[in-house]
Amino acid sequence: MFELKLKDKTIPLKWGTWSMHEFTKEKNITIQDFFQVLSNSTIDLGNMVSFIYIGYKHSVLSSNGQLEYTEFNVYEWLDEMGGMLDVEGQVMNYLKYVVSTTTLIVSKKEKEPEKKRLE
Repeated sequence: MFELKLKDKTIPLKWGTWSMHEFTKEKNITIQDFFQVLSNSTIDLGNMVSFIYIGYKHSVLSSNGQLEYTEFNVYEWLDEMGGMLDVEGQVMNYLKYVVSTTTLIVSKKEKEPEKKRLE
C-alpha cells in the first residue's frame, strides 16, 4: 500500500494484478505493452493519472469502500503536490512502488510450480 499525502488528507493507493488489468484495459494495450510503459524513462501525464486513479480505485474496492474521487481529483492532487516532474516527490515514489509491486507479482508467478492437470 502506498499513501499519497496531501495537505488535508491521505489517499491510500494499492497496486496489484487487478490494477495491471485495469490499466491495460483502459489503455487498450497488452501486458507486454504495459511493461514497456513501466520501463519507459519518459513519464506520460495520462499514464501517470491512470496509475494514480487505478491505484486509488484498487485501494477503495479492496476495502469494500465507496469511490468518492474522480480522475479530475487526481489532476488536482498533482497540482497540490507540485506537479509530476518533481523526481524526489511523491509521484515518483508512487511510480517506484508500482514498478516494485509489479516485479514482485511477476516473480511470484514465475516461482509458482505449474499445477498438474487431471486427465
